[in-house]
Amino acid sequence: MVKLALVGCVKDGILPSETVADYLLFRMNLRDPSVYSDLSLPTNSIHEFLDAVAIRTGKLLKGGVPARDQAADWVVQRWRRGDIDRFGLDVVTMSNIEAQTVGRRDAFSGGETMSLNQARKREKLARKARQYPMTGKSGSLFSSRRIKNK
Repeated sequence: MVKLALVGCVKDGILPSETVADYLLFRMNLRDPSVYSDLSLPTNSIHEFLDAVAIRTGKLLKGGVPARDQAADWVVQRWRRGDIDRFGLDVVTMSNIEAQTVGRRDAFSGGETMSLNQARKREKLARKARQYPMTGKSGSLFSSRRIKNK
């Protein structure tokens, strides 16, 4: 959910902005801490990072206290625009791609790769077949009920 909040798929305010910024700092540190060198010295502490960003951008409360929430929102918005750095949040490897492809293979398809919609449709038909087994001469559950009632 934090990844989704970071890219903007979860409404801002559902998760605390400091939490989203903390995850962003974690990902930037994994990638290269120098991507935010113009904002702060490399650090793992979100509080140190947000304090440095708040001071650098002038996001201060009365008495010169850094406004961490505003700084966190500012950092996340800049990352979303691509001003800080551009990188994906998911690890994409050939084994992950192959695992996704194998997951879409269906026993009914004879091992061929199909789209997600095709797999859903086949699963729905299989579920209906299990739920309503074919009986009677015409092959439907409803026709056998009509015969019994006559």
